[in-house]
Amino acid sequence: MAAADALGYAWALFPPPEPVAYAPGDPVFVWLKSERETGAAHVVEPAQPGGVASSSSGNGTGGGDGTGDGGDGGGGGRVLVAFDCDPSLRHRVRPARLVPVLPRNCSSSVGGGGQGESGGTGAAGGAGLAVVCASTDSYRRLARSQVTKADAVLEIGCSTGECTRLLAQHAGRVVGLDNSRQLVAEARARQSAPGVAFECADALQSPERVAALGAGATAVFVDIGGNRDLSSLLKLLPWVQSRLRPALLVVKSEALAAAALARIAEDRQRQAEGQQQQGQAEGQQQQQQQREQQQQQQEQQREPQQEAQQQQQQEQQREPQQQQQQEQQREPQQEAQRQQETSPSGRQEAAAAAAAAAAPFAPPGALLDPAVWWSSLRARRDAAGAGALVANPLFYKARAKGFRGVHPMKFPQRAAPGGGGVSICRPFNYSTCHAAPGACPFDHAHCHHCLGAGHTARECRAD
Repeated sequence: MAAADALGYAWALFPPPEPVAYAPGDPVFVWLKSERETGAAHVVEPAQPGGVASSSSGNGTGGGDGTGDGGDGGGGGRVLVAFDCDPSLRHRVRPARLVPVLPRNCSSSVGGGGQGESGGTGAAGGAGLAVVCASTDSYRRLARSQVTKADAVLEIGCSTGECTRLLAQHAGRVVGLDNSRQLVAEARARQSAPGVAFECADALQSPERVAALGAGATAVFVDIGGNRDLSSLLKLLPWVQSRLRPALLVVKSEALAAAALARIAEDRQRQAEGQQQQGQAEGQQQQQQQREQQQQQQEQQREPQQEAQQQQQQEQQREPQQQQQQEQQREPQQEAQRQQETSPSGRQEAAAAAAAAAAPFAPPGALLDPAVWWSSLRARRDAAGAGALVANPLFYKARAKGFRGVHPMKFPQRAAPGGGGVSICRPFNYSTCHAAPGACPFDHAHCHHCLGAGHTARECRAD
């Protein structure tokens, strides 16, 4: 069971940092060569190492739509799937062509249930799954794989409607929103399919209008600028969670994805350190128990030896005494075994195994404690003021590369200190400003990263 944030949502990064370990029955989407919606399937048999084919092969022959990878024979390292549109149709597929269908009801909390106001038909009590991705490709993969005809989808930041078109092929109905009238007009001209609507609205400026347009949405896709700073998302996403309450929330953001990846790495490190410390403590406890058991056995073994020496001349009692000694020797071993089974570490292992068996499936790439992660993002935003976050992940990635090959306009806009509303010049900070001296309308006096004066972001040493 995945942990939830304060509003009851589990959070996951897509694609997950590690390969997905598929199990029989797992729902998946097979990435087809076409954009048809027939890729929904479930795992029949996980990948088999060593190129060993299963004897449970079906009758798949590899469709003209690129459905299979050469039929159902052979296929070592490939996953055997059965397609939902025709369960008799089975193929062995390379894991790279599979997208896991993420569970929406994996949250361990239904927090925030009383915060919703729209009566949306998404997550019960406001709980659901939020997925963050960094690239357009990942965003569109999620659009094709995570929605069905039973879904009503709202896309915030639809632009010209490219992803909205994909959503329309898989969902029951779709509403695309953008704050640009020109882009909305272009999207309407490109897409005229039934069940698709485009509207001009800004979620932060016109929340009531957006809430009305998104009423009943079971899935919300958000792309308000994949490279935009987190401050806008930290305002928008909690509003979407509490007001619209979708069962699935998909967010495209380079900065948020980088922050999630960093948090997952920190969680893994802390988890590994905790397991190491627990292992050391359990090892010391076992050694102490073994020493106590050995001492107890030695003491109990001395007693029958002394009794045997005193009664050596009584031949008629020797046999009963020997049997008594054997029973006394077995008792400490049985007692030691009972102590080991009832030790705290043994009870913890049994409880952990029972909890793991009873827990529902957690999504790949899930954050261990999204509530703490989300609080840390808010704290960084508050420390930086109303502008972009100082600890922008893109800055550290660029600095690690010596700022080579970095596009200045990928960094978020930041206002110069002083309240004048003048933005800091990003080309001047990260590359070269080609405006004539004194002609650039942007600020050249402050660092885009730390807001300090007298140096550029390339020269900044602030952490």
